[in-house]
Amino acid sequence: MEFVSANTISWSGAVNHLRITRMAVAYARDRLTDSASLDKWMREITDGWWEPHVVYVIRYAEANITKVGLTNVNSSRLRMLTQIGGELVDAIQVPNRWVARVLEGECLTLVDEYRVEPPLWIAQVAGATEFWRDGFALPPLQQVFETTCGSESGDSWKASIARSGAAVNDG
Repeated sequence: MEFVSANTISWSGAVNHLRITRMAVAYARDRLTDSASLDKWMREITDGWWEPHVVYVIRYAEANITKVGLTNVNSSRLRMLTQIGGELVDAIQVPNRWVARVLEGECLTLVDEYRVEPPLWIAQVAGATEFWRDGFALPPLQQVFETTCGSESGDSWKASIARSGAAVNDG
């Protein structure tokens, strides 16, 4: 991994995107099965991790790239990403951020060999790690969700818990 500056990491070279993605997904799956750890849940509830989230796919035609990401349902992130030229291609609401991380990770696993860094004008707003070049058609998010998360039966996979005082958009 080559450090370009204190805030920028170059993802070219030896970094294995797939390994990092798999580690994040494994941790998310672990959190979804660890219902006994109420103290961790309380911190995560306060931080909004158990509120509903949206997983989205946005295409930047000018740059010939597509991005998958996740955001809290009450966030203005999607509006911000489309204001810089992105077109919302697909989106799905899921019960919590952990499920969103698993779904996003599965999408990134599917597109791994096509992953690229975005141009700086996009990276400054949208980040730099969840993009792939045109040439791979990601299946609809609902299909990826059903394949990846649909068979999970634990209560955590369906749980949404609002932060105290936070409004939760449930649909």
